[in-house]
Amino acid sequence: MPSRRLFGAALGLLAAASLGRGHEGVAAATDDPWRGLERHEIQLDQKLLVVKGSKGVIGCPYLDVGMFERLGEAFAVIPAADTAGMLDSKVAAVTSKARALGIEVGMPGREALDKIR
Repeated sequence: MPSRRLFGAALGLLAAASLGRGHEGVAAATDDPWRGLERHEIQLDQKLLVVKGSKGVIGCPYLDVGMFERLGEAFAVIPAADTAGMLDSKVAAVTSKARALGIEVGMPGREALDKIR
């Protein structure tokens, strides 16, 4: 599916841009909340945050939930200053596919991250 290839390419660029920045861009094996998830933090004026699991993606408000909806992806927005802050923040927006995974607006980030694992 072309949209999935485009999405995969975009995540590849995010990963390449975040290499050499500590935990960013790699799944943390020793940090239990992040097991099985890829985390990316890219410094712009604010940080662009992306967490990818096998079932979906969670990101910051920089990312357009409407585009993820049009592409049929499971996506949720969790506003935070960094990926660690996503654990205790609340879900602000979701796509219908994310809702099908059980992710709801207002849900704690830690629970939403478990659902995309």
